[in-house]
Amino acid sequence: DPNVVQVRVFNEGPFDGDEVLQVYIKWMSTKERMPRVQLVAFERVFIRSQQYVDISTAITPQSMAIWKDGIGFVIEPGFIQFYAGGQQPDQKVTVPSNILQGQFEIVGKQILSPH
Repeated sequence: DPNVVQVRVFNEGPFDGDEVLQVYIKWMSTKERMPRVQLVAFERVFIRSQQYVDISTAITPQSMAIWKDGIGFVIEPGFIQFYAGGQQPDQKVTVPSNILQGQFEIVGKQILSPH
């Protein structure tokens, strides 16, 4: 599935614990007013100390859609940057954390629900 984000998370700490994978998107090439970044998915997982877990979650079409008067919910064409990690991109942190990122292109406008 092209909308699936898969990451491997490692707990390098001395204790077992929960981690919340957060997936954000940022529109790179739209003329519409958009949030700076938008949370589109999250998954909470338990990870034992010194172990890793593979996490999969999806970026749904609904999470990329915007409301346009007279049309309804629309996915606009353009490039979207996505970020996956334990916090928002560009957030100041007190402990080390990696944010993975990638980019994809939406080709053509898609109307999800007509007005």
